[in-house]
Amino acid sequence: MLGATGRPSARRRQAGIFAVDRLLAGCAPELLEPPVNVVRVGLHPEGLAGRTGNRAEWGGHLLRQVRHRADRTHDRRHRELAAEIAGYLGGSGAAIPGTGPVITLEIDVDGARLRFFGTSATLSTATDAALEGLHLETFPPADEETRRRFGRM
Repeated sequence: MLGATGRPSARRRQAGIFAVDRLLAGCAPELLEPPVNVVRVGLHPEGLAGRTGNRAEWGGHLLRQVRHRADRTHDRRHRELAAEIAGYLGGSGAAIPGTGPVITLEIDVDGARLRFFGTSATLSTATDAALEGLHLETFPPADEETRRRFGRM
């Protein structure tokens, strides 16, 4: 719920911080130091990899995204991140294809398997040069159980 300022209320912000803390519990502290790379946190053995139920499929999805970005931007950092991710996925570099129209992220949190689907957008018509190419990804709950559990965090 939005507060009078048009921004999330303090209660909603606090709930969001708690949910993120629960999702990131157990990750190595150095992975969470700025600047945080969420792809690395998600696939690193000391990050979320051990709690990701569909790590090969989700990792393949992330690897395809990073490779695509590397091909588009010719940025050395993206190529290096793609090689790092491939190593986490067994070193073959082969991206596992998805099994359906939408790939879910299945992650164990507090003894429950939560399922989210990712939606992403890249700003390509930004009027502010600093925002051009900004990649946004959101993770709505993919099932009612996740919606219920995540809503209580």
